[in-house]
Amino acid sequence: DTLIERLHAVNGVEVFAFADDLVFASTNLAGLAKVMRIISRYTIYSGLGINTDKTSVRDGGPQSLRDWIQLFSPWKDLQVTPSSTYLGVLVGASVTTARVFAVAMGKFRKRARSFYPIMRTMSVQKRIHLT
Repeated sequence: DTLIERLHAVNGVEVFAFADDLVFASTNLAGLAKVMRIISRYTIYSGLGINTDKTSVRDGGPQSLRDWIQLFSPWKDLQVTPSSTYLGVLVGASVTTARVFAVAMGKFRKRARSFYPIMRTMSVQKRIHLT
């Protein structure tokens, strides 16, 4: 993909892409700005665009990203968040394993509780066998 190749050429920026999802990481705001300009230009020529409702920036440094976005970013409505979801997986510096699996664990517990009325009628031996 031409966009991915252009982004890979930016020094100090790592690019991760799958299907139509894109993540990039930069240790400096200059790299972030360059990536944003490339994507904005690509949008003009291709007709494809960025969905800023699903786009967020994780603040990992001492500079205030909120101020930088308002002053320099071409995407003024970006949200600065401590975590975000990429390909269905929660990511972020403060994300714990428990938070990553919280939704799946909640579904598992709900499903397990749905078996309780049936298990209540079984002997102890059968209950142990089921679990």
